[in-house]
Formats: sequence, C-alpha cells, structure tokens
Amino acid sequence: RYPGIINPYQSKLATAAGSIDAAIGHMYVGRFAKPVEMDTEKRINQWVERVTRPLLPEFTATDEREFEDRVDQVAQIIAQQSLETHEPSLVTILLGALPAHLKHITALLTDEETQVAEAFLSKVARTLFPFSTYADDHFAETLNFAPSDLPQLPIKLRAGLYRLVRLMARWEHYPQLTAKTLRGRILSANSEAYCRRFRDTERGRPLLEVLTELHGNAKRSGIPVFATAGDQGMTGEEQEEGEVATSPCCGVCDGAHYAKHCPYKEYTCHNCGVRGHFARKCRVRFISDAYGRPAHRVETNRSGRFQVKVGGDKTPCIPSLRVRELLASVFYGDFLPLLDLHQGSSCTYL
Repeated sequence: RYPGIINPYQSKLATAAGSIDAAIGHMYVGRFAKPVEMDTEKRINQWVERVTRPLLPEFTATDEREFEDRVDQVAQIIAQQSLETHEPSLVTILLGALPAHLKHITALLTDEETQVAEAFLSKVARTLFPFSTYADDHFAETLNFAPSDLPQLPIKLRAGLYRLVRLMARWEHYPQLTAKTLRGRILSANSEAYCRRFRDTERGRPLLEVLTELHGNAKRSGIPVFATAGDQGMTGEEQEEGEVATSPCCGVCDGAHYAKHCPYKEYTCHNCGVRGHFARKCRVRFISDAYGRPAHRVETNRSGRFQVKVGGDKTPCIPSLRVRELLASVFYGDFLPLLDLHQGSSCTYL
C-alpha cells in the first residue's frame, strides 16, 4: 500500500497516512529523492558537491509555516541537482543551513535522526516551535479552497495532504480526514456544472485521480471550465446587474477559452480518430460483443440525441434480447434518449 518505505521515519509517516482515507488516493510524502547507500568517499563527495553547488537558503523562519515553506524550497533545489539522496550527507548539508544561534540543536539529535533527513527536520521544528498549532491550522486549510486554488486544485490538494501527513507524524496528532468530507468541500466550492461532471467521472475511483482527470494535465496552467464564473473573474464588458456571469468553454481541452483559440485544436483523439478534441471530450463510445470486438458505435450529438450505428455483432443470442441489451447500455438511469438506428451488415433484424 505504501511502496518505497525504506526507513523507520517513513514507516512513521505511513502510520500517519493511515489516518487519511485510502479513497483519497496514493500518498507518498517524502520530500527528498529515494535514499541510496554510497560505498566510497569519492561518490559521497561528488554528491555533496553537486547538491551544494547552488546557495542553499538559511532556515530563518519565524514560525512553522515559513519553516516548512523554506524546507520545500531546499528540497526543490536538491531535487534539481540529484536523482538520488545520501541521507547522512543530506542531514549535514541541512545542518549547515541553520543559523549559528541554532546549532545547539545538534546536541539533541539521536543516531537515528542523524541518518534520516525528515527526522532531523522534525527535530529542528519541534525544538524551534514547541507550542506550534500549525498542524491543526493546516488541517483546516486543507478543507478550505480559495477561488485562486480552483484552477490548480489537484496540485494544491496533493501538496496540502503531503504536508498534513508530515505534520501529523511530527506532532503525533492524527485527525481523521475522510474522502467523503473532502469531496463535499470540493463540490461546495465549485459550480453545478462542475459537480455534475465530477459525479459522472467519479465511479468509485480515488479522489485525487478524479480531480486530475477533471482538470486535465495537472501541470498545465489555466482555469478549469467547470469552476464558477465568479471564481474565474469578469472579462470583457462588465455585466449588468442581475445578469448571470458566463465564461467560454473549450470543446477541445476544457479550458476557459473558445475552441478556435485552443492550442490543442489539431490534436487527434485516440478513441475515435477524429481531429479536434481530447479523448475525455469524445462523444463516441464503442460497445463490444461477447467476444470483446467493438461491434456498435454510439455517438452523442450536441442536441443530446444518441446516434447508434449497429455493426457486425456475432453474439449468439435471441435478436430481440440483444437489441434490448444494446439499447439499455446507452441509457442513463431513467433518461430515455432519442435514438437513430442505422442498420449494419450482419444485424438485418434491426
């Protein structure tokens, strides 16, 4: 369930992650690359030189929030310089980033804490901020979403959860965070259109996976189409009082722009093979026969009608029952769509 756990402190982090619902998604909370053993002094010196080539910032934070932000900054610099981590040397490097008046922390370290970077950082944080309430504050922040968070919600949520798990392990404080609670907060912060698409995409999948699909590529900047118009801000002429705020919706990538301006408008869908939209925006579904071969093509047009092209279905069955099974597969609940049936080569009974 938690692959990559290779030292006692990461095991402790996994224990803290157990207080987070597994339905939220996979959590890997290590800020530094996978540790490795280096057998020669030359390799260690080369690694230290590569990591310390940029000037690492000092830990001059006045509260735990700033301390965590500074550590994340250091971890990002180290990640850009190396693909692996030598934990004892990394602890020495981090110790060198402490101001002179904080070097007394080294006298409080145990042998285990001088071998694992996260354990060392937790010891520093507990020494500097013994009465910190940041763990509880960050737990509340994880459940609240500002309008500026919505465009990059998967990235913001992952970063918040990673930090929450580390804080829970550091202070041995394990509040329960369920996927149901987090899901309710996400839906309440977005529009009705977003909520409908969220429920259609969910289908029992982990929460983080659903969010990543809804927002497209989580690394791509831009406003998701399903965020409320008030979150996106007004563009163009100001609307009159009482007029509903609207925003463009790209039919290619779900971005907050028109399709003719989309940089992906020449993209070819790998589902239907037609150029002009992503697979997640594809209106075509293929229904297989009993042998797994795609036999029928169901396309939803813009008016909501279903166009069904019946193909060469080789399923041995009573024709009337097969027709009923085919039509039921394109129904959604009690909604009865209008169907245009086009006769196929081997389904003359239709």
